[in-house]
Amino acid sequence: AGMLAPGGEVEIPGSHAQFCIRGRELYPKYVEELVERSGLPIDLRLCGAVELAADEDDLARLEARASAQAKLGISSIALSRDELSSLTPGVDPDDWAGAFHYP
Repeated sequence: AGMLAPGGEVEIPGSHAQFCIRGRELYPKYVEELVERSGLPIDLRLCGAVELAADEDDLARLEARASAQAKLGISSIALSRDELSSLTPGVDPDDWAGAFHYP
């Protein structure tokens, strides 16, 4: 069990970044092959991740990282308060300076 989430792991270009991105791309096919070979179901969820900014400094850091990651092919979306509330019902958007979604 675990996550393949380059958005939360990668901040600079390099072999580690490419390894994370490629692993994320290959994983669904790997799971499909495991299901075919084993005949057992595997619960794979491609739901993304949300990263929350506690304050304005934290939000500026997330924005800078998202900009750098976009150049590597890692997509993220800055969430409005309504989008954050809709995507994460247990999170009160008023408690956070902002948020990014990594689909």
